[in-house]
Amino acid sequence: MARFSIVLTILVAAMAAILSLARAQEPGFETKAQYAILIDSRSGNVFFEKNPDVPVPPASMSKLMTMIMV
Repeated sequence: MARFSIVLTILVAAMAAILSLARAQEPGFETKAQYAILIDSRSGNVFFEKNPDVPVPPASMSKLMTMIMV
């Protein structure tokens, strides 16, 4: 039984190392946009953000009116 747990531990560690190497080689997401954010609506997880802390003026009058009404 002890031998099985050692083999299982080694196998799990090897798989974790392989997965971490695979993730390290994934290409990053690129966009020409100056500002961007991609959020999962259910969990709230942020998948991608570019210049998230830079203040940006609203893009249209309807957004301004909505902001005033809210």
